[in-house]
Amino acid sequence: MKNFAEEIIERIKQAESLRYDTEVAIVLGAEKQHVGPWKARGQIPWERLLDYARKSGVSLDYLVLGRGPVRVVGIGISEDMEHYGLTEIDKALLTRVITMIDEVCEARGLESSGKRKALLVALVYRNSVRAQGNEPDRQEIEELIDLSIAEQ
Repeated sequence: MKNFAEEIIERIKQAESLRYDTEVAIVLGAEKQHVGPWKARGQIPWERLLDYARKSGVSLDYLVLGRGPVRVVGIGISEDMEHYGLTEIDKALLTRVITMIDEVCEARGLESSGKRKALLVALVYRNSVRAQGNEPDRQEIEELIDLSIAEQ
């Protein structure tokens, strides 16, 4: 049975398509000889994991708990936006996206929380950013909600 550090190291290998522990040391910004002792102790320095997650986009939930998506897509609703370096314009856009999704869901009598909402927010936000910060498209939101309902 693998210990905590071994599990995390294996997840990093999977996320980065790596084969060797020495490659993991490199992506964590550590010396090659550090990985063996981490495995023996069952611990990896948190600073290294946090730094790796920030730089790579690999989810801490995935790294530490082995759950959720490997990479963070868009922004998690409960995540600290300052942590991800969003500008004021991005925060305002994200707020408009969330508000519009809530409005559409409320008008349709649907629950507007949970994983589906997080995915909708990420999709609409990303599309709005790609459109150079344009306002969220209400029709797009309605279509995405219809698709998410059809999948249930």
